[in-house]
Amino acid sequence: MIVIREGFKMQNNLENVFLRLGYALREAKHVGNTTIILGAGCSLSATKKDISTCGIMKQCLLEHGANNIDNIGWEDLYQKFINIVWQGKAPKEQERLLKNKLGGLAPTQGHLCLRSLIEHGYIHNVITTNFDMLLEETFKGLSYQKRVGDGEYRIIGNAPLFNLLKVHGDLEEGKFRFAPHELVQLPMPLQKDIAEKTAGPLIFIGYRGQDIGLMNALSTKNEYAVYWIDITQFDYLDMYTTQSIQNFMANRSSAGNYLHGKEFGDFNELIKKLNDFLIHPSYNTIIKSKEFHLNDIWKNTSIVEMLRIYSRVYEIFLDILEISADIQKRLSWDLENPAYTRNYDEHLYTHLYFFNSKNLPSNLLHIPNNELDALILGVSAEILVRTTGNGILPKDFIVDIKTEFNKKYNQNIINDAFWMAIEKIVCSEFDIENVVDFNMPNKLVLKTYDAPLKEFNELLQVVSFLALLLPVNTVDDRRIDSQYKARQFLNGKYDRMSLMQNTINIDLGVIKSEEVDALYHFYLKALPDIHILKDINAANGKKYVSFKSKWIHINLEIDEKGEYEQYNDIYFFKILEKQSGISQTNFLRLKTIYGQDNHVNLQLDKDILDFLNSDKVGMFVTGPSGCGKTSALQNFIRNKTDNIMPIIISPKNNTVNRQGLSLFLDLDITNENEDMVLKYINQFMIMRERRLLLIFDGLNEISDTVKIQQSHYCKILELTDKIYHNQYTGIKLIITCREQAYYEYKSATTLAINPLYFYTNDSILKNEDANYVVSKLSSEDKKSLLDEYISADILEQLHMFGRSAFQNINNIINDNITPLFIAIAAESLNTYKGVEIIKNSGTIYDLFSSTMMERLELTDAFLAQKIIYAYFDLIIHYRNSNIQITRFKILNVLDVEYHNRFHKVIDNLIDVTILIKDDSNPDRIKFQHDKIEEFFFKRYIEENEHTGLPFFHDIFDLSNRNVIYQGGTLQYLLGMEKRGRLKELKDLINGLFMEHIDMIPKILVEVLSYSENLKHSLSYLLSLDDIEGSKKILSAIIWGIEQSLQDYSAVTYDIKRIVEELQKVPTNIIMSKEAQSYIYFFQSKLEYFSNHYKTALDYTEEARILLGKNNRTLLMKIDIHHAVILMEQGYSKQCIHCLEKDFETYQNSNDLKTKIDLGIELGRAFNHSGQTTRTLELYDILLSHESEISDPYVLARIYEQKANVLNKLMYHKLQYGFVEKEALSDDTLDDIKELFEEALSLYNKSIELLLKANAIFTYSGVLPEKINTYISYSFSIEPKGIDECKQMINELESIFSNISTPFETDSNLSKAYYYEYMNRMDTAENYIKKALDNAMKLQIKNKQAKCRCFYSQFAYRRIKNDAKDTEKWCKLGIKQLDMAIDYYEKNALTDNNISLEDCYLLKQKFQNTHFQK
Repeated sequence: MIVIREGFKMQNNLENVFLRLGYALREAKHVGNTTIILGAGCSLSATKKDISTCGIMKQCLLEHGANNIDNIGWEDLYQKFINIVWQGKAPKEQERLLKNKLGGLAPTQGHLCLRSLIEHGYIHNVITTNFDMLLEETFKGLSYQKRVGDGEYRIIGNAPLFNLLKVHGDLEEGKFRFAPHELVQLPMPLQKDIAEKTAGPLIFIGYRGQDIGLMNALSTKNEYAVYWIDITQFDYLDMYTTQSIQNFMANRSSAGNYLHGKEFGDFNELIKKLNDFLIHPSYNTIIKSKEFHLNDIWKNTSIVEMLRIYSRVYEIFLDILEISADIQKRLSWDLENPAYTRNYDEHLYTHLYFFNSKNLPSNLLHIPNNELDALILGVSAEILVRTTGNGILPKDFIVDIKTEFNKKYNQNIINDAFWMAIEKIVCSEFDIENVVDFNMPNKLVLKTYDAPLKEFNELLQVVSFLALLLPVNTVDDRRIDSQYKARQFLNGKYDRMSLMQNTINIDLGVIKSEEVDALYHFYLKALPDIHILKDINAANGKKYVSFKSKWIHINLEIDEKGEYEQYNDIYFFKILEKQSGISQTNFLRLKTIYGQDNHVNLQLDKDILDFLNSDKVGMFVTGPSGCGKTSALQNFIRNKTDNIMPIIISPKNNTVNRQGLSLFLDLDITNENEDMVLKYINQFMIMRERRLLLIFDGLNEISDTVKIQQSHYCKILELTDKIYHNQYTGIKLIITCREQAYYEYKSATTLAINPLYFYTNDSILKNEDANYVVSKLSSEDKKSLLDEYISADILEQLHMFGRSAFQNINNIINDNITPLFIAIAAESLNTYKGVEIIKNSGTIYDLFSSTMMERLELTDAFLAQKIIYAYFDLIIHYRNSNIQITRFKILNVLDVEYHNRFHKVIDNLIDVTILIKDDSNPDRIKFQHDKIEEFFFKRYIEENEHTGLPFFHDIFDLSNRNVIYQGGTLQYLLGMEKRGRLKELKDLINGLFMEHIDMIPKILVEVLSYSENLKHSLSYLLSLDDIEGSKKILSAIIWGIEQSLQDYSAVTYDIKRIVEELQKVPTNIIMSKEAQSYIYFFQSKLEYFSNHYKTALDYTEEARILLGKNNRTLLMKIDIHHAVILMEQGYSKQCIHCLEKDFETYQNSNDLKTKIDLGIELGRAFNHSGQTTRTLELYDILLSHESEISDPYVLARIYEQKANVLNKLMYHKLQYGFVEKEALSDDTLDDIKELFEEALSLYNKSIELLLKANAIFTYSGVLPEKINTYISYSFSIEPKGIDECKQMINELESIFSNISTPFETDSNLSKAYYYEYMNRMDTAENYIKKALDNAMKLQIKNKQAKCRCFYSQFAYRRIKNDAKDTEKWCKLGIKQLDMAIDYYEKNALTDNNISLEDCYLLKQKFQNTHFQK
């Protein structure tokens, strides 16, 4: 049972946020742009009257005779106030009204503490929406600049300390801003002022965030955090009124920075608390705020334990660690460091492990005599670890830290002797005075005499050597240089240490005689007082070498049989053969769940062979875990033909330490050399009639951060791109990955898979994903798998049980079940217990669970479970550090009583295929399959659920970082829902949502999508018995659906089922009209995704009717979506009417994303309505933010859309090829050339970005327009780009042989134009007809009009260039124009419509020609 101790966890979280706030204010003091925004809530404590905005409006309405105002919403209340009270009053009357309500207020303790914060330099700008004069009263005697509304700043006093901005006016100067048009959009100078002042650290207190004008003016620069503070808890789940706030907070990386309640949300309490924290802090408070950033690895070390004795010294240590980390951000970690560790965290762990009483001799460990010694030692250790891998000399690093430290304190807290001591310790010099001074801020001077600096140096030298014995994932398994071999020899030998009195004895085992010198030279000679005793012969005839130092004795047995290996130059081909052989052996050594003899050939097996025989370069295989990706590859490797040379990388048994081609060849290949190496490989592959097949199995299984996985994804796509464009036909790639992980990589990197050279199982792609999706199991597949894995005896028993048993087994093998589940379930089914599960209507997950537990029973089940749970404990503990879990780390946390059996149990877990043996690092703990890890993670959650919300916060934090743990968490929640634990599920979701807003809603929607009784579950979760909880759950569901629809192509669960069930929920206090509006909006999106445009439009209308004028944020979303549907159907005039007013509202807003989204769609509509001037003005507005647009795809679209308008203008000036160059004036020629060059430049910029992102769908729409630009110019001015046009046409043909996009119409028109230029008139006309047929088939009216205009222009050019069949061409041209004109007159703006004007002119030309004829 879950224990929800909400109060404890909430308080703990609020304190953390407060500490962050205090720390941020302290750190940003020198920046000079910290702003506090005060709302009505800050004035409430100054009076007993309700002077909140709502309170004043209600009082005024009652005084004006209004009734029934108690239970109406904010929007309705505001509208009533404006209509009844505010409008119609003159400025003096408005001023008198507010003075009556706001007069007589006196500053509170909070106001006085705010003044103190300002005087001490922590607050630099105060912005308020309040009309009262409380702040002026508070700031009496201070000098500041004051601005009211859009007036000018005036200086109060002589030397202004800060700025006071009263956005909506005040009682002294009037200028009240209360009417809707005044609040929606602030004057531009005022907006700019607010944007500048809110670009730094920003605090909101007592503010509702409902003033659209102010919210839109806020800076969205993501440089400093924002904090939102109010007495009432911020309702994350109330999307109706708070989503714009949440979006703003998320854009400023501040999604968790909310404070509420009496202690942390009340203006008086909070400001006083901040004042005490910053100006009169207790050291406990300071330490807590700074400890917030302490690396987990430092905690619980003897150094930190001693430092905590004296908090002031501990604070210095924490400051130095923070400065060190900041300096490290400017540097990179050198993988060629002497320890060959992968990162700082791993290297730090190996050193700090030994600062523990059981791991070092007591005399050595107790060298620091006091906390000052501990500070010196701790800082020295930090610098030693950092400089081992960051490529900077210790002396230089110390200078950098010292400089930053002195800047921070602006006083000589520590004398130079301290820094000299650190330098001498780290750099092994001892000729210094052993006295160090500490000048503490309270004027206390501390000194440490006779600091054991030499002993500190020795201790660090000893620890640095011992750290080499701990098992770590080093950079490369097959390096051959002597230093690396010596490093590898030491790796993992920690278990050969023993303590004897004050000496560490280490028996390192057997070493080749020629490797002893390298070991000594690189790693042993730095040990204190090292002595070498060579050639010691024991009685058994063996030869030994001993090294003795002050603290360590090392013994080595010499193997004199070894000889120096000769590493001569060998052919590259032999290296490849060797790599291929090793990787195949290791890959086939991986145990599968069901064994190689039980493999069942499925569609993927066939398609791998088909891919190899195709002209495609890559195959990016995606599918759910357990769908048979690895099994199919192993089957292929076992049965491949001799001409295929595979090199396989699998994170299951490879250390993934390089990227791209370097990873596969196990060589360091620079980017500059990669092309040459690929060319060389390709040549000798073709010469030998062989093919190199590079396989990466399990991209999502790389044991590293998601960012590193994304980096590998980009590098592999880049490698495939090189192979394709250089036509290296001797090389191919196969990559496998979880489907959900692929979508996340694609979304994060904006890099899609290119259908031109990736093999897919869709003959014609219907969407933008060219990944190969593993097919769901067919009926025949399921039968084959069941026949293979279920024994004949069991099948016979099922027959005896009758039809119901077979029905049960057929029911559990549903469409989403994978081969892995069937194989594992069959393992259980082949037992009596499994048969009983089937008889009792059990699920396949029940069978899977039974199998896993039975496997566990084959080991020492109790200890095995402790080991597995310890693994997850460590995963959670180190989730913020880049550290892998090893046997050593688990052994270190287990009780000593389990140590003797530990390795045997680990080996047993490998034998029963729960864990896997990693050949690249035998010490690493890794599960056999991510589905098995997912299962045990679910069990781990179940085992610990009783610990309450803090545990679940850790679980969701981890799950947000790794798809495997997301899966385990999902299975846990599914189990809750299935077993009817709906109250606990509801409490858990509501308790966790505050800190996990990005994950909770979406996972809740996925849980509900799999519900067997969705109606019942929704009925309970939205019950009227718990109104507040139910409202939150409904909002979470709405939020989750919206998140899912943002990338609908990646969603694998059934959203539509939930939306349809929600539509059936009647209107009530929980399912409000606004909530229903969201549901209809979602239904419209789902219909749009299915190309049901009419139904989609109907649902948007329903959503708008339900919403009314409330919730502008949602209304904006509906409007944009409505406009997109209209544009798909060619209704540009309606689209403009839908969006134009919205864009005006956001034009001067700092909400850049909404402005860009609106602008792109409105620009498209303007262009389709021939509004070239307005379109160019709009795109210039968007491109004024060019440097701020982070999404390359969005920027590419703006470039392309603007280029299209320029192209249209050029085409217009050239009169569609009807005019000769000689007939044009010089000015017109200059205009045409300028338009041509700018359009080409924009198309090229767009193409570069689209190709970089592999956005082939949009790319297929840019190429035709670029072709048209070249041909238009070539027809009338001079030939340009004709050869490039032919290349682009060939590329378009290749694209449309693989994918289907709406731009096929445009492609056919560009081909027609090209072939007309080449004087192949019949071919040209055929392509025009193809284009028109395609547009008719797609029912896209604007494209039909475009085709008809082009056809009529083609007809007129035929008449102009060939007098034959004039009448035929005139009739055809007029007919096509009449239909185009009919479209424009009905569906586009008619005023200043360049397209319509050209149609009229061309029709007149046809009529004149026909008349003359």
